[in-house]
Amino acid sequence: MKFSFSLLLSLAFAVNTFAQVDATIDLNGTSRSYTYYVPANLPANQAVPLVFVLHGTTQTGNGIMDISNFNELADANQFIVVYPDGVGNAWNVGIGAAGSDANDLGFIELLVETFTNNYNIDSSRLYSCGFSAGGYMSYRLACESSFCFAAVGSVGGTMNESIVSACNPLFSSSVICIHGTSDLVVSYDGSAIAGNSVPQVLQFWSTELGCDAVPSIENLPNISFIDFSSVERHTYLNCSGESDLIHLKVIGGGHQWPGTDALLGGIGVVNQDINASAEIWNFFSSKSCDINTSIVDVEISESRLYPNPASDVLYYTGNQNTNFQLINYQGQLVLEGKYQGSIDLGALESGIYFFITHDGKREKIIITH
Repeated sequence: MKFSFSLLLSLAFAVNTFAQVDATIDLNGTSRSYTYYVPANLPANQAVPLVFVLHGTTQTGNGIMDISNFNELADANQFIVVYPDGVGNAWNVGIGAAGSDANDLGFIELLVETFTNNYNIDSSRLYSCGFSAGGYMSYRLACESSFCFAAVGSVGGTMNESIVSACNPLFSSSVICIHGTSDLVVSYDGSAIAGNSVPQVLQFWSTELGCDAVPSIENLPNISFIDFSSVERHTYLNCSGESDLIHLKVIGGGHQWPGTDALLGGIGVVNQDINASAEIWNFFSSKSCDINTSIVDVEISESRLYPNPASDVLYYTGNQNTNFQLINYQGQLVLEGKYQGSIDLGALESGIYFFITHDGKREKIIITH
């Protein structure tokens, strides 16, 4: 199903195209750039995963492509990989002057829609990972996106309070966190600039996903003795539903992508006991989500919105004569009022909206005309 967001798509997709492509797309009058890779061996009649790999501050999409070598994984495992560029080589993740105020959430959601409309994408297998600020942005996608990201990963990234306070997931995403204890850019122990510590981020997600608070810890083989680092795998057990939470603690590791052979990938020790890209894909590959079920659906199960998708009228079975709001995917208020048995949607554009109840709970609504 294709939604009109009043956005001009400047990319013309070719049928059965493959290989690496640099492209741009127009988002509300702003040209946004990205690189993507389509393997030549994609199955003709089978939906494939879509993976986003997000660069760190000062880097580019092409840069993280070279650092992560995700194209090789895409070839071997038959998925499409996208490397978006942040405005000013930064992401809107609330890190002050080092960040951006661009509509990055809208940008990545537009890319999801574009690839879904032009390729045979498995919408239950959307994934995002990133390095440094790209890790922050991947966490933000799990927190705020109207699309279901089955899993997200962060290498050398964390979450600040602005992301945490705004985190109200519509879907449950599995999470993998890879971080060096000697990271001098995004401190493992947290800082005023970087935000929360890695243990705080893991505590947040273990609570959000309903996992045990204390992980099971495994020492991984120390196969490289010249990198002066080692790795512990922390597995948080008994998470709710199909969710998983994993932390690869790189003891002595710097602000780097473990396993990379890139000379300018980051700062500090590069651990070679693991390959971060392989670990992330191994984690992602078993994850999928029920795109018809959200966390919020369970929270407001005593009420019902129908039909969904809706056309011209939306019905609500909850308490009448109390306030509601409809917010579009850009966070703009488009309609508000009181429940009166039905809600007229005729004046709204087709697209994705959030229905917010008087007590702050929300549910995703799809409107089609």
